Amino acid sequence: MSFKSFNLSPQMIDCLARQGYLSPSSIQTRVIPKALRGGNIVAQSETGSGKTHAFLIPIIENLQLDKNLTQAIIIAPTRELAKQIYSFAEPFKKDYPRLHLRLFVAGQEKERTFREGMLVPHIIIGTPTRLKAMLIDKTSLDISNVKTLVLDEADMLMEMGYFAEIDIFYRALKMTPQVLVFSATMEFNLRKRLEKYVGADFVIEMDDVKTART
Repeated sequence: MSFKSFNLSPQMIDCLARQGYLSPSSIQTRVIPKALRGGNIVAQSETGSGKTHAFLIPIIENLQLDKNLTQAIIIAPTRELAKQIYSFAEPFKKDYPRLHLRLFVAGQEKERTFREGMLVPHIIIGTPTRLKAMLIDKTSLDISNVKTLVLDEADMLMEMGYFAEIDIFYRALKMTPQVLVFSATMEFNLRKRLEKYVGADFVIEMDDVKTART
């Protein structure tokens, strides 16, 4: 199977090929078609499975780059993971020169971040605490047009106690977003937590098993 089977744009196919991606991984095969259609997904997938591109590809494919609006937010539990996601997203800018990204993590100087934020990012990547401070407490960016929300490493987000902040952030969104969740494990408590974002009938994508309903 190749990425062409997903009916991606020629621009995306060429972009992936230039990055050395010719065939999708298992998790990409299961997630990308559903994500392109706007469906909510909870994907159980280990690190190194290709999950980052499983959400970056459909997000970028569905962006309206001619609009100066923030349309997707990706939340990661740590600064290191957020930076890693950002590093995977940056190569797309070569083929999508109008694509604007912004990284919100601890350690950035606030005034510089606000000044850079004048160029509205299509995709925001960051940690829960930093995003809450920058996007809600300071209201520095308009998030009313966000249509996709990604929770990466959701089990870590729960273990680190970030869901209270994610709840505040989620309630601040003006429209109900598509929610894409990725987690290495899927305990009962995490499933129940996720229902408020994706509903009770979400799909869980695993290595060899697909189930619906919790």
